[in-house]
Amino acid sequence: MSSFFVLAALLYAMPLSASSQQEEAIKKINAALLIRDPRTALELARHATRQQPNSKELQAALIRTLAKTGDEKAMMAEWDRYRELDPDAYENHALLEEMAWGIIDKGSQSSAIVTRAMALLAGFFTQTYRGVNLVHKNLNEKSALLRGAAVQLSCDMRDDKLKQKILQLAKDEKNWEVRMQAIEAIGKMRMQEGRPVLMQAIAGDESSAEERAIAIQSLVSMLETADRDEVVRLAQSDRAGLRLLACEVVASLNLDRDVDLMFPLLRDASAEVRMGAILAIGLLRPESVNGQLVVDLIRPLVNDPDYHVNNAAAWLLTIYEDPAGAIQFRRALQDDSQETRLYAASALASTGRYGLPLMRQHAFSHPDPYVRMNLSLGLIGQREATTRACRELANGLVTLNERWSMSKEAIFRGITPNKIKHRDDIPQYPELENQKTRLEIVNLLASLRYPGAQDALKKFLKERVLGFTGIAMAMVLQAGDQDAQDLVKGLLNDPDPRVSVQAALILALWSNDEEVIALLENVYPTAERDLKEKILEAVGQIGSDSSVPFLVDSMREPHQNLRIIGAACLLMCLNH
Repeated sequence: MSSFFVLAALLYAMPLSASSQQEEAIKKINAALLIRDPRTALELARHATRQQPNSKELQAALIRTLAKTGDEKAMMAEWDRYRELDPDAYENHALLEEMAWGIIDKGSQSSAIVTRAMALLAGFFTQTYRGVNLVHKNLNEKSALLRGAAVQLSCDMRDDKLKQKILQLAKDEKNWEVRMQAIEAIGKMRMQEGRPVLMQAIAGDESSAEERAIAIQSLVSMLETADRDEVVRLAQSDRAGLRLLACEVVASLNLDRDVDLMFPLLRDASAEVRMGAILAIGLLRPESVNGQLVVDLIRPLVNDPDYHVNNAAAWLLTIYEDPAGAIQFRRALQDDSQETRLYAASALASTGRYGLPLMRQHAFSHPDPYVRMNLSLGLIGQREATTRACRELANGLVTLNERWSMSKEAIFRGITPNKIKHRDDIPQYPELENQKTRLEIVNLLASLRYPGAQDALKKFLKERVLGFTGIAMAMVLQAGDQDAQDLVKGLLNDPDPRVSVQAALILALWSNDEEVIALLENVYPTAERDLKEKILEAVGQIGSDSSVPFLVDSMREPHQNLRIIGAACLLMCLNH
């Protein structure tokens, strides 16, 4: 036998060193995981840790395999063992990420839709390739709720495979709400390849007004310019949706060159188109067209049977300083329909300095408190009678206990009673919109340093349970400015725990202020489950390294949704 083969035989017969055994075991474990055989990997890992119980590397391998098998309880028990072996256990971010993903992956396979939605959201928050894959998986879900949520979350990820799936949903999706979300996503993701889909939605005979509006908004958001010939083609189309698109294009792109095309549309059979033409003309502000004064062409429209059109005409005439605008507004503000009154109030508030005399006349005396609040917003925008206007808003916050929403129709925006329907894809949506609207008003009062702002906020925090949770928080939460943050911070030491905890939650979500971490983590153990969810989200939003142990411990919670939220927030902290 040659010396080579003798040496090889001797080496093979020699027992492996402890380090070599460890390395070999880890290779076999990883190989089993690579071929997606976690059960075999678990057997190998358990055997290896019995052989070398003091190896932190093998203990970590065991934890990874338990994460893959979805045995969360055993995984956390082995984590405790790992902490004994490695004083710097919390520095092993790769291992912590695997643990968190084990919990999220298991949740994504749950039979409960709410749990799968939590896992979807968790994947989104990570902003990693694994999160992209989880969102993509949910775009193919049978549940319309999960498909819709995945579409909305995709807008902030913009991966190519997400784009392609959303384009398919915009064309073929059977659920109306999900299809609308996909159409809206095309614009948000600036998918030029989606333009034919949007044009079909705009021009289609079966398209609803809402569908056309969403498609138009998406298409216009992608445009940088438009040729005159293209605008002419749209404005002269026999499709109302395309004529409305012409109005939006002219207004959004400031095409003074094409404003003349808007005037024939003032006589359009579609009220939507008539209103679109009025707004485009008003935003571009020409004095005349073809020798005719704009006000002479607009004045007849104050008698239009559609209240959207006649109030839009009043808005334009007011900013042109024509008295016919004020006459129409006075009539609309006294209308029997609150819907008409509030639309007129928001349109009047949008006239700026031109409508100030009429705003002053009605802002503090009108019998409808919503009219008063909307006109007060108009006065504040012009820094006119600011103290009285703030008092009107603060009084509304205190006395009007029904839900609010901030409506937006065209360029007119205003406070209205909340008639929003529940949405399956956004938990607690009507109440969420109410809280968002009220906090926006508190934020405004704080920015104006109104003395009653803190009292209004305190009452709000006592009576409302904040619903900024999950997908809703990710999509609609708006940050307060520094004055509002200071206002909220002043309530952190309030003796009423309902106030201090809610203030801490708002501050965490608005400003990522680490000052509130201790308060939130101290409250957590005795909190109800809904409040625990919000505390975890707030701590994750702050993203402090100091919260890592707290969030790891949250993955022991008996309720699966809490474990998923804790895992997602842990990933947010690790990748902050």
